[in-house]
Amino acid sequence: MIALPQGIEEGDFERIEAAVRETERGRWFLDEFAQRVRAAETGQVTSAVDRLERRIALNEVARTEAGEHIRRFISLLAPVVERLSAGEAGTAAARCEASRFAASGEEGGARLSSLDAIDALSVADKLKLFR
Repeated sequence: MIALPQGIEEGDFERIEAAVRETERGRWFLDEFAQRVRAAETGQVTSAVDRLERRIALNEVARTEAGEHIRRFISLLAPVVERLSAGEAGTAAARCEASRFAASGEEGGARLSSLDAIDALSVADKLKLFR
């Protein structure tokens, strides 16, 4: 609420409104003013709702893309996890297996190059993949 100007009391608003409403022009003015205020407020609310809807849509797209990246990352790491759990941690043996795996198809080669790119990352950059 706006602070009352000097010389105005609490009940003056209603008295002034009643005085303005006594004439046809006064009633028209107050009604038109109220209609314009409602239209402006409705426009502001509509704009706010539109902005919220756009943000929600963008968040859903980002969430979907993040899920896709995570699924791809997991699918790229699955062969590594399998090898490690099977005890195949030897570097030379793993490289031979990787060469054979790459020769088996284009997707395998893409997976290996992705794994090589991940392997080349620093620990800090690898941790960023999980954020």
